[in-house]
Amino acid sequence: MSEQLRRQVGDHLRGVLARAGISGTALAKRMHVSQPYVFRRVAGQTALDLDDLAQIAALTGLTIRELLPDGLLDQHFDNPSSTQD
Repeated sequence: MSEQLRRQVGDHLRGVLARAGISGTALAKRMHVSQPYVFRRVAGQTALDLDDLAQIAALTGLTIRELLPDGLLDQHFDNPSSTQD
């Protein structure tokens, strides 16, 4: 994952968490990880993995798609020319 993409995802996730009233510290406690672990991912310093996203989604009641910026999945993963018959 590129630095730009990590930051884009982190920025969006920060907004989602703020709207849900969940601080980074509270999220870290709920995830049973350190606060720096969460900070590095939300700041875009370290890439979130699917396990992180699934856990955050479960804790917030949101879908993984809702945790990601609008259009991100379509832009980066829905490429019909890359499918094989």
